[in-house]
Amino acid sequence: MMNKLIKFIAYPLKIFQPFKVLSIVRIIKKLEKEKEFEKADKLRTEWLSKVKFKNSAPLLFSQGNYHLGHTKNYLVAFSSFDKAVSAYYQQPFHYSAINPLDLYYGCTVSAIMIGEFDKGKEYFKEVKKYYNMISSRKHPSDYAKFYKKGIEWIEESLKCKGVNSDP
Repeated sequence: MMNKLIKFIAYPLKIFQPFKVLSIVRIIKKLEKEKEFEKADKLRTEWLSKVKFKNSAPLLFSQGNYHLGHTKNYLVAFSSFDKAVSAYYQQPFHYSAINPLDLYYGCTVSAIMIGEFDKGKEYFKEVKKYYNMISSRKHPSDYAKFYKKGIEWIEESLKCKGVNSDP
C-alpha cells in the first residue's frame, strides 16, 4: 500500500519535469546575467544529474553555451550541444524552448573549435537549413542578420581545412 502511495505522489513529478527544467534554466540565465557563473554552473550540473535524459536538452544547451562563451572549453561545449541535439528530439515539449538554429550553430562552432570538421559540416547543414528558413522571409529579422557573419566564418573555417561546406 505504501509503495502505491509513493508512486502516486511521485507521478506528478515525472509529468512536470519538463516544466521544472525550464524554470531551472530561467534561474540559471538570471544567475549568469548577474555574473554568478559558478552558482549557475553548479545548479545546472545538479539538475543534469536529476532529470531524465529526454528532459535535459535545455540544460545541456545552457551548458554548451556556458562553455562555448564563458570558459572556452570547446570540448565540453561540443559534448553538451551534441547531447542536447539527441535529447531535443526526444521531448517535443522543448521544441519551443530551444531555437534549433541556436542549437546547431553552437554544435557547429564548437565542433570547428576542437577540430571536428566533418561533424561541423554535418551540423552546419542544419544551421543553413534553419537560417534559410528565417532569412527567406519577406522581412528577415535582425536575428537572422546576426548569424550572417557567423555563417561566413564557419564557411571560411571549413574551406581552410579543405572541407566543402555545401551539402
